[in-house]
Amino acid sequence: MTRSATCRTLLIVALGIAAIACDDRHQPGPTTPSNPAPPAPVVASIALTGNVLLSAVGETSQLTLTASFSDGTTKDVTREGRWTIGDARVLTLAPDGLLTIVGLGRTFVSATYASKNAFSRVTATPPGTFVISGRVREPGQGGVLDATVVDRATGYSAAANHDGYFSLPSLPAPQARVGVTVNGYEPRELDANESTDLDAPIQRIVRVIAGDAVEPPALAPNDLAYDIDGVRCQPCRMIRIEVPSAGDMQMVLTWQTPPRLTLFAGGMRVTSDSGSAEGFLTIPTPRELVVYVGADSAREHTKFKLATTRPGS
Repeated sequence: MTRSATCRTLLIVALGIAAIACDDRHQPGPTTPSNPAPPAPVVASIALTGNVLLSAVGETSQLTLTASFSDGTTKDVTREGRWTIGDARVLTLAPDGLLTIVGLGRTFVSATYASKNAFSRVTATPPGTFVISGRVREPGQGGVLDATVVDRATGYSAAANHDGYFSLPSLPAPQARVGVTVNGYEPRELDANESTDLDAPIQRIVRVIAGDAVEPPALAPNDLAYDIDGVRCQPCRMIRIEVPSAGDMQMVLTWQTPPRLTLFAGGMRVTSDSGSAEGFLTIPTPRELVVYVGADSAREHTKFKLATTRPGS
């Protein structure tokens, strides 16, 4: 092949490669589908169904957990849900949702699926009778184990479990006056009814001898309430001062501000929002003096200290 022929061949090849490259640049790119796939349905809500009113130990009930989806469909998710029961002394629950009564009373069953929650109360009591149920708790601490709850009319009693839950079944009336006691805590008397779970906060007994100081458990949100000379004190803390001699006694209350605190003692009421308050009482004879410290609010736990002087010293 001559040199001129070789050059012509190389030129033709180069032009062909350039044409192909240009042709590639004009090819259309990938296209977006005109009808994209719809998003996957999500769980809109869940529902717990089944008989939750039973009357005897050994009875069973099939509970079902149903999920409703955003596309209008439903699905039985009983075995996929996460189940919780309040008091295992009343019932047991199998993974398939079969509920079995193991003791008379009332507790709750809850289920969670796909971040949704469902809840139901379960009652087991003989026909024509009622259940008083609820929770004994120490504000800021949790349930109180082994607290005893007694129906004053019948004498029936129940003990609170480790979470503070209790139930009194077989009661003849839907309302009751109950007493709550446990070692180391102030006793309480409360009105209760079968339609609402009883919230029964109790406080530890706080004692101090005049001349000493005490720092009781902090006032907490949802703390106790006391009625003192027609004034509602809530949140409130009771303190028992053992006064061994007669005479004048000073009490000094200190805390971190806010909130405003009030000291109730022997008909005296001292209120301050400055972080300290003090009062004086004349004690005619040796006695136990019951005083109260309350806050105008308790959005946070409020620690305080009560210092006393000994009369006659």
